[in-house]
Amino acid sequence: MSQPVGVEDTAVPLSEPTSMFGSSEKSLLEEISSKACSVIGELFYTIAPTEFQRYQRPDEVEDKHINYDIARLTVSLSRSETPQPPTSYIHPEGARYFRRKHDLFTIYTDAHLFDPKILQAVQKFVDQIDDYLMRHDTTEVSFDAETVDLISDVTLSKTKSTFCGYYFAYHANRTVFWLDDFKSSERLWPGINGVSSPDHIRQY
Repeated sequence: MSQPVGVEDTAVPLSEPTSMFGSSEKSLLEEISSKACSVIGELFYTIAPTEFQRYQRPDEVEDKHINYDIARLTVSLSRSETPQPPTSYIHPEGARYFRRKHDLFTIYTDAHLFDPKILQAVQKFVDQIDDYLMRHDTTEVSFDAETVDLISDVTLSKTKSTFCGYYFAYHANRTVFWLDDFKSSERLWPGINGVSSPDHIRQY
């Protein structure tokens, strides 16, 4: 099981996000809630790489001035000395994401892990995945941190409910997979007929 950790970051700290849904994002929460039904837990739902909401996230940085003073004799802007914490990176397109190695997979997420509530939610989701993998036969996949990535899209609502969209990436044959059945015909090619074999699916 994962343990509480800090977050390592070498960049200048950013202001915290509001982490809530406004009226314009209400439909997004309703859509996520309707999808959340997984063998892992009731707050999980499957996503495809093309469905990852990097640019439509409901959590955002609050638009106000924040006083952030640097204490005297500060020579490091790292957030934590905890060994092997989630590490913050900047995507080439400018978005921040986090990476952390786990015994069974490497975790990637755009969730704002500088927020303790969101960090705790992500850790609970990882614990649930751990528990599922321990209780079920997954011999089809060799789970280890070098071969399998877990991509987690965590959404925090105004009422502090959290939902976790997820998919796994399997480096051995460059595919993605889920612990749930994935309704690919409905989600990825709803307007295309004739898809009837793995060879067809591989094109997507």
